[in-house]
Amino acid sequence: MERGYRIVNWSRFQHYTKRNPPWIKLHYEILSSADWVALSDTSRVLAIACMLIASRNEGFIPSNKEYIKRVAYLNKTPDFGPLLKCGFIKPCGDVQADASMMQADATSESDSDSDSDSDSYRGVSDTKKAQEVLAYWNSEYDRKIETISKIKDRIKQGATVEDCKRVINFKTKEWMGTRLEKFLQPATLFAPTKFEDYLSQANEGPAQAKPKVVDHFEPDPEITEEDREKSLEYLQNLNGVGKWE
Repeated sequence: MERGYRIVNWSRFQHYTKRNPPWIKLHYEILSSADWVALSDTSRVLAIACMLIASRNEGFIPSNKEYIKRVAYLNKTPDFGPLLKCGFIKPCGDVQADASMMQADATSESDSDSDSDSDSYRGVSDTKKAQEVLAYWNSEYDRKIETISKIKDRIKQGATVEDCKRVINFKTKEWMGTRLEKFLQPATLFAPTKFEDYLSQANEGPAQAKPKVVDHFEPDPEITEEDREKSLEYLQNLNGVGKWE
């Protein structure tokens, strides 16, 4: 049997009278499922790419990651772990053993080191990495954040310490001094549905600080009181009313 994966309940959601359809159905039940909501944007894109590829192979997806990366125009080598964990796909053929390991990595609650981290962090637990990120955040930007759970979750999913610091630096420079400053918290920056997007933004280039929003009207110092009186008189004439009180 060929190595690869199959989309669970493929025949339930996709019905074709012939092969190689020009489109696929994105059933609303998929979008409203808890698994879809919990997936990162990267995994959602991969899920849609898998459906497109499966539509040409009766629900089958080959295990060749480089092939999928090229045919689906992905920026990174696909990671099937999250899709296996939530039950969107299932392994078939000789890939089952490898897939079981991937799923175990995706669901493990242990503090084993992440394969995507640099050599300098080999053997360092995910908890220690998250604590380092938190210490950096508090020290570098004078914060008093105490929880590491969201940071640790992203590290478990493959984010490196440098990835986390990069997101913190990027969003702090972008949001500090604006109305968005209150969202400089782990619950926002390290949310499963936001972190990948923020990291992509950070990798594209340095953030430019946004101008501070003025919440009240400040008169233009170049306009004299005489100019204001003339403007009011003009508006009164336009509206056909007497002098404003």
